[in-house]
Amino acid sequence: MAVIIGFTARHLWVQGYFYIMGKDTAPGGEWSITLYSRAMGTGSSNLPWVRGGYSYIVHNADKRRGEYRVTYPKSEYMGHWWSPDGERMVMENREGGTILILMTTWARSNVTIMNNVFPYADTEYRFLQWSKDGRMLLIYYCMADKTEGYFWYDVEKWDTVAEVEMK
Repeated sequence: MAVIIGFTARHLWVQGYFYIMGKDTAPGGEWSITLYSRAMGTGSSNLPWVRGGYSYIVHNADKRRGEYRVTYPKSEYMGHWWSPDGERMVMENREGGTILILMTTWARSNVTIMNNVFPYADTEYRFLQWSKDGRMLLIYYCMADKTEGYFWYDVEKWDTVAEVEMK
């Protein structure tokens, strides 16, 4: 009995069941995500007993479309937010002191580091919210000289739409 329990526990450990941080489903239910508190890659350096990083697996409700497995071995997970239609997801992580905003478009299985397309260089960005139609991101920015503000970014036109003054 102890051997069976030992093999079962080891299997669950290697599969990452002890490192699940959470599960979430996109609006509409087409996509779901499981987050892991460890880098869960397939290489020997990314097995669950190696500390650091995080991973996630995204499943499509249509099993024929498969799943996406993503690992960030040197990053700290900060949060994720589905677009209102569930077709996109924004995720923030911290890597080497820099906060990165990553946007995934599931239909194209495309991940974009949004910091690279935003208008200001050497600037800290934070995601605040999706627009109601899911086409735009409200972004906070703070430049090295402490200039800060907000802007809407259109993810279909790939352009800043408007600076926003918050009260």
